[in-house]
This record gives sequence, structure tokens and C-alpha cells, in this order.
Amino acid sequence: MLDVYEVYHRLILEVKKYITLKTLHDASEKLGIYYAKHYDIQNKTEQAALYDFVIYEEIDNDNTIIESFKIKYNPKSELEENLIKGMLESYTSLFIVKGISYDKNEIMLQDIVSNRIIPLKNNPEKFNVDDKTLHFLRIIKVGNIYISSDFQLLFPRKSEKTLRKLFNKSSLLERETTHRFINLFHYHRKVGLNR
Repeated sequence: MLDVYEVYHRLILEVKKYITLKTLHDASEKLGIYYAKHYDIQNKTEQAALYDFVIYEEIDNDNTIIESFKIKYNPKSELEENLIKGMLESYTSLFIVKGISYDKNEIMLQDIVSNRIIPLKNNPEKFNVDDKTLHFLRIIKVGNIYISSDFQLLFPRKSEKTLRKLFNKSSLLERETTHRFINLFHYHRKVGLNR
């Protein structure tokens, strides 16, 4: 499991080489981090969210950064190839932690949008079994395991109704997943638990 995350983090460093100042700036404007000629990243959570947004959602010449990366990058192993495929097919959703297995480094997540259970491989220290917290995460399937990208936005469970509305809201200007990310990012600035 740790090997997958090591390779994932190595790949992310390679992917970041494809991020231009323009795509970073455009993403910052969309997320409301840049305004009045000033960048306003309030914490590490927002920085991680910005980079996830740039890599997976921002469009540069008709491709996302991860799509551009896949076209140009030559995978050095089968694991890298599977990771890149998983990154291209990744998705975001809202989750509740249903259980943690410390010996397996596994977190049982319930996707409250699709009502699916996801056995996420990750460091259990990053999660608590708490049905009062909703997690907005990006899930990446690699072979037969699930991992997450490096960001998570935490919300109080009492905001579930509003989050579901924001999750399903669409836009003519952005792709559905991009618009969802922007909506939840803005809402996180108001009520997020890890601000």
C-alpha cells in the first residue's frame, strides 16, 4: 500500500511540471483564491485543494493537466501506468467514515451520493470514525485498491442537505465535476471543519 502512495507522490511531482503559471492563475480565480491582484490561500487545506483542482479539473488547451501529462509521459512501470489510468478516471464525492482497520491501513468510507462502500487504503491517522463529519475527497482506483489524492475538505454532517444541493448544481460554463469542486470549495470557506 505504501508503495502505491510513494509512486503516486512521485508522479504528482512530475504532473506539477505540466502546470503553467496561467493554469495556476486561472484555477485560483475560479476558486476565488485570486482577486484584487492578490492571492489569498488561507491554509494548507486550501493549498492542497488548489493543486488537486489544477491537476484534475483545470482545462489547458482542451485537456486537463492530468490528460496532458498522460499524452506526453512514458510510464516507467506497470504501477505507474495503472496509477495514471486511475488518476484519469478519478472522481470526487462526499463520504462518511464507517470504520477503520489499523492493521490493514484501511478506512471504510460510505459514499453518501451513490451509497457505495469504498475500502480506502490510507493512513488511518488521517481519519476518525465520526458520523458527524462529511469528507469531500478524490478517489483513485489502482488495480483492485482505492487510494485518495492529497486533499480533503471536511464539513459538519448537519450541512449534508446544502452539500447535496451544491453537489448536484450544474453550470453551462464548467464541467459538472469542476463546478461541483468550486461550489464545495466556496462552501468550505464558510463552514468547513479543517479551515
